[in-house]
Amino acid sequence: MPGSRGGRLISLAPGYEGELWLVFIEEKQTDFEVFRLSRGAFTRLHFEEPRPAITYPQFAAGANAYCLQGYNSLFTTSRDLGSPWVGPPGPAISGISGMVAGSQELAVLFQGASSLGSGCLLFREGGRSLLTGSFEEAAFGADGRTVFLADRSSIWIRPARAGELPARHPLPTPLSVQRILQALDGSLWLGSSEGLLHGVSELRPPDTHLSLISKGVEQGASLQVQVRGSAAFQPEIPAWAFHYSWRVDGAPWSAYQSAPPSSILLPKLEEGEHTLEVRARDASGNEDSSPARTVFTILPHALQEQPWFLPAILTMAALVSYLAWQDIRRRLQLARNFAALHAEVAERQGAERRLREARDELERRVTERTAELSHAYDVLLKESTAKLEAEQARHRSSSIHLSKLAALPSDLQGRQLLLVDDERMVVVSIGRYLELSGYKVHGFTNSLLALEAFQKAPDSYDLVITDRSMPELNSIDFSLKISQLRPGTKILMITAYGDDISPQQAAQNGIAQIISKPVLPSELLDAVQGVLLLK
Repeated sequence: MPGSRGGRLISLAPGYEGELWLVFIEEKQTDFEVFRLSRGAFTRLHFEEPRPAITYPQFAAGANAYCLQGYNSLFTTSRDLGSPWVGPPGPAISGISGMVAGSQELAVLFQGASSLGSGCLLFREGGRSLLTGSFEEAAFGADGRTVFLADRSSIWIRPARAGELPARHPLPTPLSVQRILQALDGSLWLGSSEGLLHGVSELRPPDTHLSLISKGVEQGASLQVQVRGSAAFQPEIPAWAFHYSWRVDGAPWSAYQSAPPSSILLPKLEEGEHTLEVRARDASGNEDSSPARTVFTILPHALQEQPWFLPAILTMAALVSYLAWQDIRRRLQLARNFAALHAEVAERQGAERRLREARDELERRVTERTAELSHAYDVLLKESTAKLEAEQARHRSSSIHLSKLAALPSDLQGRQLLLVDDERMVVVSIGRYLELSGYKVHGFTNSLLALEAFQKAPDSYDLVITDRSMPELNSIDFSLKISQLRPGTKILMITAYGDDISPQQAAQNGIAQIISKPVLPSELLDAVQGVLLLK
């Protein structure tokens, strides 16, 4: 739909062939688009360059042309849209306050911002005419040719024949007319901030307006009504300014009374529809020759007096009793269903609770067993380290190293190892054992600090040894970041979780080998040497 990108509709006007013209404006008031709606389809109006520069444009079809109007500009084009948009002939006008189209002319109002002063320019095919005055509103009559102009004190009427001078008709009181509309009967309706005025011939009697509070009334009751009168070129004056008379079904008229009736006491009437007529009379004695007319209904006797009333009540009571019994049965069944559902829910909750307790017990046992294995591993590692240190002490005098150290290739001597484990005792034990074997060990109990040290000197480490589970950064993420910092870095992982990491996952994260806890010192040395010797 046009305007869906944020524009808003500012002008809507009918065309010559039953189409509808719409103008949408964007945030900038000179950015606008014109659309033609015909037979349910929208067509955008294309403007040839240069495009008319108009602020807040209004669209109209009149004087056998199409027009776009802004505050300081007016552009027209031919009815077939085949000619460029140009300004009207003659002196330029500005301060435009309004534009309205008739069948053969286009009326443009301007207010004191041009060389012409203030007034109304009437454009027609082949010419234009000027009506001077401080006009605030303009309109064409029901015939499309009569022109109505309004200032604060008068209504000016120019006859349908172009070229005749307008006639002045004073208003009862000064007011600002905002809208003029001619009805099919020739009378004028004037809309203003002070209210609505209706102008008719001075010889025409007042109009009567009638409405019913209720169209149905019981026999012998009064008919509740709302009645008021209206006069020519008068605002909504009080209803008591008129006198009123009424009759029912063409009977003689009642005597006039000074106040508008709010209720009318009806004579005895048959059941069914009847006609009420009310007429108003103004202070000059003019009577409404076309009384207001409405139809009301005399209702039949009260229901309780009808012969079918008691059987109907008894039948209804029986039906209500049956429905109440059915409702009780349904509620009881719902209660039984709810109780069964509640029992099933309680049983399932109990099963879930027992399942959680079993799971918690299993986790506790796994934790305890893991702690036992880790402790046993630490004790074994400490014993192996102590034995190695004792053996080295026995051979220190002869400068003979441990058999394992003696077998260490010369190109592995002094290799730099990065050791990471969240248990300090493991770092100390394994680090001491590896250093006694001829390696240089840099131990950390925090994986983030170890990663920071590696990031500062990634080429200083020949091998990274990491535990499987660490609180700050797990071994998988740690190994991946090490490989990203220096691709090809050799990584050895020690785990107490068995083969929970597949070879493919290990290879993707740069892990060269995985050994399981508990591990013997000789196995650890073999694994370190094997990874270092990998090509």
